[in-house]
Amino acid sequence: MASEFDRSGLLSYDEEQEEWGTEGLEAAPPVRRPVSRGRRRLGRTLTLRGVLGLLLLVLLAVAVWWGVQTILLSPAPTATPTAIATLAIVPYPTSAAMPAETVAVVTPVPSPTRTLTATQIGEGQTVRVTGTDQEGIRFRSGPGTTYGTLAILGEGTKLKVLEGSEVAEGHTWWRLEMEDGTIGWAAEGWLQVVAGAD
Repeated sequence: MASEFDRSGLLSYDEEQEEWGTEGLEAAPPVRRPVSRGRRRLGRTLTLRGVLGLLLLVLLAVAVWWGVQTILLSPAPTATPTAIATLAIVPYPTSAAMPAETVAVVTPVPSPTRTLTATQIGEGQTVRVTGTDQEGIRFRSGPGTTYGTLAILGEGTKLKVLEGSEVAEGHTWWRLEMEDGTIGWAAEGWLQVVAGAD
């Protein structure tokens, strides 16, 4: 059975030979169909505008990929080490009688240059202040330079030795009594036993 598909009647299907016939096709003018711009099929016609748009999309994709790779693969910033000065506080040696938090150091007046003890100082003896270059020494409330000053004992002042010595801050300290009854401590370096004063 032959069926025609073309409006001009020039194409026909031959069922015996199983092919389309082209009788009179050479003489017939080509059939042109109107093409609407909105119904163009992709790939049928590629314009300059389409090529440029596609190229722009490819460039944009490459730029985004490069940016992501740069951010993800770049090494993390590292901190540059800087030198920091530190202050070391070295504690001053203390005796058991001194408070641990005290850090002030007061030296006796004057600085020790020599020991003037003619004989050994002992309990019950009388001593006098000597070797201070007329400046005197500090009479303190405890055995050490961190204790408060009760008086400045002038050169030649006589004192009675009440107790044995205590070593603190590099000095030997004696508990003494002044003639007016004031009791305190003085460093041995500026004390000399008064002979025959017992």
